[in-house]
Amino acid sequence: MITFEPNFIQRFILTVAILAAAGCSCDEAASTCTSNQECEPNSSCISGECVGRKLDSGSISPGADAGIFIEDASMSSDATAQVDAGQSDAGTQPAEDAGSATDSGAATNDRDGDGIVDSEDNCPDTPNPDQSDSDFDGQGDACDPPTTFRQGGSVDPTCTYTPQPGVFAPTSEWSWLPNSNSPEPTKDQVMSTPVVINLTDDNGDSVIDGRDTPDIVFISFDTTGPANDPYQHTLQAGIVRAVSGTNGQELWSADGLSRRVAPAGNLAVGDLDGDGIPEIVAERWEGGVIALRADGQTYWTCNSAQCRQDTSLWGALAIADLDGNGPEVLRGRCVIEGTTGQVRFCGSSGRGDNGVGGISVAVDLDGDRTQEIVAGCTAYDSQGNVVWDYCSTRSDGFIAVGQFDNDTAPEFALVGGRTV
Repeated sequence: MITFEPNFIQRFILTVAILAAAGCSCDEAASTCTSNQECEPNSSCISGECVGRKLDSGSISPGADAGIFIEDASMSSDATAQVDAGQSDAGTQPAEDAGSATDSGAATNDRDGDGIVDSEDNCPDTPNPDQSDSDFDGQGDACDPPTTFRQGGSVDPTCTYTPQPGVFAPTSEWSWLPNSNSPEPTKDQVMSTPVVINLTDDNGDSVIDGRDTPDIVFISFDTTGPANDPYQHTLQAGIVRAVSGTNGQELWSADGLSRRVAPAGNLAVGDLDGDGIPEIVAERWEGGVIALRADGQTYWTCNSAQCRQDTSLWGALAIADLDGNGPEVLRGRCVIEGTTGQVRFCGSSGRGDNGVGGISVAVDLDGDRTQEIVAGCTAYDSQGNVVWDYCSTRSDGFIAVGQFDNDTAPEFALVGGRTV
């Protein structure tokens, strides 16, 4: 930040006033402009006219006029009796160099006057206060239209790049093993994907959010079978555990026979009731679904006959807000209400099953802002009606949704029955 002393401000204003009167050719009309680019060097476009900027040498650049005069209420109106440019008459003080003046520095450091200093401006000569850079090439859209993306064209198969392999040497920060105080300490194996989520208020601000240290939620289980023969082992019931992301210390374990879960199933985590704190949903070992609070307490259990008619012991649950009324739990071809655990519907055809459990995805197929459920070879709307069904000609299986071409509709990849 550049500052002025009051006396210096007065001297600077007087100097500018006299220099403007002495150096200005009043017969020469000021050039009009709409931007700085239309003005001469060392001039700026101010109020539609090119105005000279103060130089460090103490002179005024061409085209300067009294438009740069700065009023100072504490100063005498008789400006001519004080100082002039470069003269050292008796009783007067020489004019100070205004090269460090605020108006000069601002003009030098922000050429386009958009409030962004030149050293940080991605278009220093073209006003672009939002700094938009759609193609992420380092130059703003204002001076570089966002057309530098590759727009198709032929492919040269000989143009290849093989990166040199680096050194990958991870080290263990911490590890978890059940201890004597852990519920079900023999259940110490993990095979499904853990979930990373904030469960605790670590910074003491009474809010659980991204400012806290993330925690880890996973399913652990045990097996039975012949010793040293893993192919003959049988997976036993799993339990959901949560550990601190800071040090791996166990936060809680959802023990109890009624809360045992499928050891190979995948968890889903989301805020089901809108209170800002996540819930965890898992496939129950005995069928159905269970939802747990962030502290490990049971939120709800879906154990009805309708909920148990489909099983997904090796599948993956998902959470999505299908129709804008709060999140639902997706379980293959079934949809469960997020706040109650009641089954909204279970479809009659595809379930996203490739032999080991249903996996489905939510996607807005028709652009109506309501999501459909794609379960393998069938798509259902948010109320369970079939949108399309290809199960008579294709196997059920795992589905993926992507945008593969230039239209607005999504495409699908389906893996099932040994085909893609």
